[in-house]
Amino acid sequence: PIGLGRILDAGDVTVDEDQAHHMRSAINARHAIESLRVSGGGFGETYYWDPENGDDIETGITPQRAVLTWTRVLQIVTDGHNDIVYILPTDTSGVTIITEKITLSKNNMHLRGQGRNTIFRPTDSTADTITITGHDVELSNLQVETFVTGGRNAVKTTGNRTSFEKLYITGASGSGLKLESNDGCRVTRCNFIENQANSIFGHNSGNMIIDYCDIAQSGLNGIKYTSTARELCAHNRIKNTIIHEHEGYGMDIGEFVWDVFIEMDSFLEPIGLGRILDNGD
Repeated sequence: PIGLGRILDAGDVTVDEDQAHHMRSAINARHAIESLRVSGGGFGETYYWDPENGDDIETGITPQRAVLTWTRVLQIVTDGHNDIVYILPTDTSGVTIITEKITLSKNNMHLRGQGRNTIFRPTDSTADTITITGHDVELSNLQVETFVTGGRNAVKTTGNRTSFEKLYITGASGSGLKLESNDGCRVTRCNFIENQANSIFGHNSGNMIIDYCDIAQSGLNGIKYTSTARELCAHNRIKNTIIHEHEGYGMDIGEFVWDVFIEMDSFLEPIGLGRILDNGD
């Protein structure tokens, strides 16, 4: 795309049949892979964010044309379009540390890192590290921390059906993950370790699934549920999860919280103040 554009077409353009076949095959393969994800598929456009070496003049459509700032990311992503944003860890040390605090405000947005070499680590406590206000958002495959003081959460979501996959959340001065006034969120294959408050704190958050997680060494509780009225925090499930080494309870279930189900294949180690404090319905 240079000058006025790639092509000014006033006639007929013929696409080679083999090329068209390969394009269709690539699209079909992507859709097949995306349909298997817990979060649902990222069937929209794919963009690249490079917080070290990107350029906001660019469009983000290839790794070589990655954008630099989160502000630019939100400009190119379409609300409700199931676009994917990949974070590129290009720091020469091998680990990219992102000090910017971000908000995922677009619906059906998928933000994916490249593992624990992609670390959110802010340099102040003016806000939670990652805030999610859009619905049907995916956050996956990265490490999230907070500033060392200030009582901030590493991740907070008020969006419905947020999907958290393969996150490593550690060192939060508040809770590792806070879910507030939402429904249908899922936390899968995540590690929570050494967060100062609760590892996972759900307030008025219902129909949540926590599965295949390791939740350890919180300053307060492994999982805490609170509610202001019955049905607002209800039908939450914990499956295939290890909860251990917390200063408080493995689980703290507050008043009005209803129908918390812990499957037998989960394990709560009896240390701190106990396995479960149950004041719910």
